[in-house]
Amino acid sequence: MKKLFNSFLRRNPNDVVAYYERGTAKKASGQYAAAITDFDHALRLDPNLAEAYYERGTAKGALGQHAAALADFDHALRLDPNLAAVAYYNRGTAKVALKQYTAAIADFDRTLRLDPNYVAAYNNRGSIKYLLGQYADAIVDCDHALRLDPNLAEAYNNRGGAKGALGQYADAIADYNQALRLNPNYVEAYNNREWAKQRLGKHTAAIADHSHAPGHDPNLALVYHTQGDAKQRLGQYADAIADYNQALRLNPNDALAYSKRGAAKHLLGQYADAVVDCDHALRLDPNLVWAYRSRGDAKGRLGQYADAIVDYDHVLRLAPNDALAYSKRGATKYLLEQYADAIVDCDQALRLDPNFARTYYIRGDAKHQLGQYDGAIADYDQALRRDPNNAIAYVSRGDAKYQLGQYGGAIADYDQALRRDPNNVEAYSNRGLAKHQLGQYGGAIADYDQALHLNPDNIQIYNNREAAFHQQGHGRFR
Repeated sequence: MKKLFNSFLRRNPNDVVAYYERGTAKKASGQYAAAITDFDHALRLDPNLAEAYYERGTAKGALGQHAAALADFDHALRLDPNLAAVAYYNRGTAKVALKQYTAAIADFDRTLRLDPNYVAAYNNRGSIKYLLGQYADAIVDCDHALRLDPNLAEAYNNRGGAKGALGQYADAIADYNQALRLNPNYVEAYNNREWAKQRLGKHTAAIADHSHAPGHDPNLALVYHTQGDAKQRLGQYADAIADYNQALRLNPNDALAYSKRGAAKHLLGQYADAVVDCDHALRLDPNLVWAYRSRGDAKGRLGQYADAIVDYDHVLRLAPNDALAYSKRGATKYLLEQYADAIVDCDQALRLDPNFARTYYIRGDAKHQLGQYDGAIADYDQALRRDPNNAIAYVSRGDAKYQLGQYGGAIADYDQALRRDPNNVEAYSNRGLAKHQLGQYGGAIADYDQALHLNPDNIQIYNNREAAFHQQGHGRFR
């Protein structure tokens, strides 16, 4: 076939179709550079041949020239917006390679409008939604892919990842099992199943997955990722950092390893070092959601609240349905005394995840600061329904009741707090204030005494105790 094209082109050196057809034949046989040369010839002869731009783009993509491939796909689709669905799909995959995830989803959307049975578009769109933290939507896409192709191991693996991210570990393991039934050599599925088993506390079974995974090789960066993730979940942060160090030794451009190492350093209280790692991750991958979130957390710990908010803004630009990012941004705004804005962020977080106790608590604190004590109590109620052992939430609800003159209810809440945290200075001190208001001066003094035993340098508590002695008629306390 190629000899025929060569002979024909010697006689007809300006035949566009011949260059185009010879290019497609070369591309089909893996001769991508030679194919690109033929498509170049065709486009010099006919600059409006959309199909030649498209085919040249696929050849460049096969060579890893993703930016150049994207430019060709753009040109092809400008010339002919009605090219087959595969053109939009391939442009989407080029955007994925360039980490242009939101734009890639738009191309997969267009692919599926043109061809609702395009399995790979559902699967890839689901995997990108997972990367953006859109876990429920990712599951929907994987469901579609599996209805069309029940034997697609990759879709089971991707769906398992999304379920695991939502805390549905048993369901995730079931998906990884199915992926491994279809492809017993699927190393990533073994690693992911190990992670899910670790989350369920099945450490022995997880270790078995890790050591029995086909192709298990201590020189694979992915292995160190998995080991580090498991150790981090077990609270072995220094050991996790050692694993991420090994991953980075094997691949110094591994943005995710920098991000994970930064998260582990944050958990060890090494906040400045965590920021440095996240900076490095984001230089390598400016769209890495986890790195922005981890850096925002570390900056918050360093008191760099405005900068932390900027990082959470980035998270929400990349993952607009990330409830945790809204909650953290709201908490940071609270620390900046932007109470009304904090409430707006918490409202949005709770629309996305109505079961997150901490968000109710943050919103309750913001309402408290604005004098909205009834609203604050309602939020503390919700927080305590979801986390009934939160001593701080009992103290905060008691404080709101105190402000409303509900001294008996406040005392009951401080009692609950102290049952859960017997060394809570604030609970003793504030319970003393509530008893003081009820004329229970002896009980108030006993609470102040206990608070001062725990915190002997608190001048205000000394003053409150002295006032209680005066009210009791003992004169000035010595």
